[in-house]
Amino acid sequence: AQVRTNLNVLVTLADQAGERGCKLISFPEDTLGTLEWESGNWDQTPDFLSQAEAQMTTRLGDVANKHGMNIVCCNDCQEGDHIFNTSILIGPQGNEIGRYRKVQPTLSESRRKRGLSFPVYQAPHVGDVGMCICYDMMFPETTRALALNGADIVCHPTLGGAAMADADVSRAAFRTRAAENFIYIIVAFRGGGSMILGPKGEILADGGNQPDAIIS
Repeated sequence: AQVRTNLNVLVTLADQAGERGCKLISFPEDTLGTLEWESGNWDQTPDFLSQAEAQMTTRLGDVANKHGMNIVCCNDCQEGDHIFNTSILIGPQGNEIGRYRKVQPTLSESRRKRGLSFPVYQAPHVGDVGMCICYDMMFPETTRALALNGADIVCHPTLGGAAMADADVSRAAFRTRAAENFIYIIVAFRGGGSMILGPKGEILADGGNQPDAIIS
């Protein structure tokens, strides 16, 4: 029931962004807000995540198709016998274009399986898009690998910053990752801290602490 409630909010935000002409939007890590539930109900998690992912991709796929835009969402996902922290790129026809499985999980994610690659996908009307998740941004090799694989834009769903330090250092790290690879970075940070950075490290849009959509 909570997943459905959360999705209602997300669909409304996506709908508003689509009406404003956005062609690519990104939601934060743990898009559906399932992490706390998973930690106390791990035995039930595989079946639960399969249903939650289906609802997420279906409902966000519908709004993507409605507005002809691309949507990045991120949640734990069940694949076979394994759970991955996964970012999914949904295309403007509502179909899944591709997914990224987190390569650098934290210690608290030890039950999740680690991804092995940094894929880049062609997002219609936008360009070549790569994805990374939260702790991945701590490592400069992540964005460098995505840039070398052809990414013009990196979507970064996260629940944390880009450095093990204060907010100013984290912001500087985000700017450095964009500038050193000459890429755009979309930081989707739950609860505030979202920003869009340009290829010279400039901050094109800053969400501050407002839990709302930012557009550039």
